[in-house]
Order: sequence, then structure tokens, then C-alpha cells
Amino acid sequence: MTEPADSRRAKIAELSAAAGILLWRLIVLPLPAVPMDWMTILAIYWAYTVLAHRSKHWPWVTVGTMALLAGIYLQGQFPFTLDVLGIPS
Repeated sequence: MTEPADSRRAKIAELSAAAGILLWRLIVLPLPAVPMDWMTILAIYWAYTVLAHRSKHWPWVTVGTMALLAGIYLQGQFPFTLDVLGIPS
């Protein structure tokens, strides 16, 4: 069964937006910083969600993406949290 034209247009628009964000981040960031950039990770996840949200792997990709984002957040913010609480790091 084919999907309606409106649904195809919405998918194309979402993929274009995700690809635009990904391209922008690849242009403005140095290459070694790209894998740890949260916007890049979300753009890739967004594109995957549009293309494969009915996949049996989608829940695991979601868990992995959220764990990676939490790790990036903790790596960047945890030292500041310790400083604010007065705990030596």
C-alpha cells in the first residue's frame, strides 16, 4: 500500500530539515568535535526516526541515543556541578 502524498511531503520536509542541520554542523564544527556534538546526534536520530520508526530496532536506537546524550551532558556539566556543590573533583 502506498502512502498519501501529504505524508511523503512531510517525510521529505523532515529529512531535509535534519539533513540541513547535519550539514550545517559539519561545516561549522571541526571534524573531531562532530561525534560529541548533541545537535549532530539529534539530527541523525531525527533522520533515522523518519526513515525507520517502525523498525524493531527503533527502541534500542532511542535508548542508545539518549544514553549518549546523557553521557555528553555529564561529561560537560558534571565538573561544574561538583564545583557549585563545593566537592573537589
